[in-house]
Amino acid sequence: PYLEVVKDCFPKAKIVIDRFHIVQHLNRALNGFRIRIMNETRKKSETDYRKLKKQWKLLLKNEWELDFTDFRTHRLYEGCVTEKMMVDYLLAINPRLRQVYTVVNNLRFALYNHDFELFDNALEETRKYSLPRKVRTTIQTLMKHKEGIRNACLFTLSNGAIEGVNNKIKNIKRSGFGYRNYNHLRARILISYR
Repeated sequence: PYLEVVKDCFPKAKIVIDRFHIVQHLNRALNGFRIRIMNETRKKSETDYRKLKKQWKLLLKNEWELDFTDFRTHRLYEGCVTEKMMVDYLLAINPRLRQVYTVVNNLRFALYNHDFELFDNALEETRKYSLPRKVRTTIQTLMKHKEGIRNACLFTLSNGAIEGVNNKIKNIKRSGFGYRNYNHLRARILISYR
């Protein structure tokens, strides 16, 4: 929402969209579609519903970081399985879920490697598919902000450190159940950063 203000106040500034927010946007789209498929599956197969519900973090994990060598037992599966095998099973439940998962992972991979050409090609490739409405909205948002995403791939700037500080302060406020005295809150924050 601040892009227009920034452009008016700083006309020569280069807009850099934080990669964290791009990935967060993609993950929300994927997770929202997973929830929709999970709810549709509930009536058909209770076990598939449970797997989709309990293993949401596994679907949001980057595909190239999935473990495919370490076999372990899992309470939702029979025998020994790897993370890759579990994700393959979850994606086999619904072909559209596999399609959305592939699109999101291709875009995240391009961002991870700071390769805007690959990111742009992956965005253009999505025009060939019929994607769910919320996923399509996410893709259109990314297409609208290509210049900021290009700069995000070129520069290594990130506001992750500032967001971490803000999150820590919010957690201090939450754990204190509210502070009556601002000076006590301030002292607590300063102590935690020493």
